[in-house]
Amino acid sequence: MFYPCALQPDGDEALSWVSAELAKLKYRRSTSLAELLESWLASLIQRVVRTFSGESGTFSAFVILLTAAVFVLFAFFAFRYGTVWKKHRKISEHAPAHPALFSDARGSGELFRAADAALENKNPDLAVIERYRGVIRYLEEQHVISVLPGITALEAARLAVRAVGREKLFAENALRFNRIFFGYRHADNDAVALSCQFMTIVTELTLKPLTLPAERTG
Repeated sequence: MFYPCALQPDGDEALSWVSAELAKLKYRRSTSLAELLESWLASLIQRVVRTFSGESGTFSAFVILLTAAVFVLFAFFAFRYGTVWKKHRKISEHAPAHPALFSDARGSGELFRAADAALENKNPDLAVIERYRGVIRYLEEQHVISVLPGITALEAARLAVRAVGREKLFAENALRFNRIFFGYRHADNDAVALSCQFMTIVTELTLKPLTLPAERTG
């Protein structure tokens, strides 16, 4: 049995066969989102150039600029919230290094001493965190508030406000605690000084008898 001889195309013909084969759909890879965005942006820029150069009057310059502005805003927010998400993930990876808010069993005195020690060790973030914990624990020890498991810094502050007032004082220190505890800010000298002032004011408030509003008589 005889078989036909193998085809022996010349160079140009072989190249055309390979090109035709590779052009088939099965060899095409899917286009990524980044490539699609890049292609769309390039096309948009070309249209803007043609519009302002007078080569094309069919595409509204206003629509082009508006679309470009929307794209820039989208990119900005995607970058911003992507950065925040990475920060939250990084914080969660290191969360076991600090006791969660008020879950540890240390007394207020221990927490205040821990804050002083952190400051001596040049760790102002931990100093502010421990001092706020100490204030909340102190209020609990004085039976001013009752701290439940899982309570947040803001919730503890609201409980304290109901008991002793000074809403602005507690709100500012609770927000400062959250920013530092969750890694949004680092404590500077002002933050450390304000946390010490916060501790002093609260302890003085609880040493005085609480003044309740006088009942109105009809």
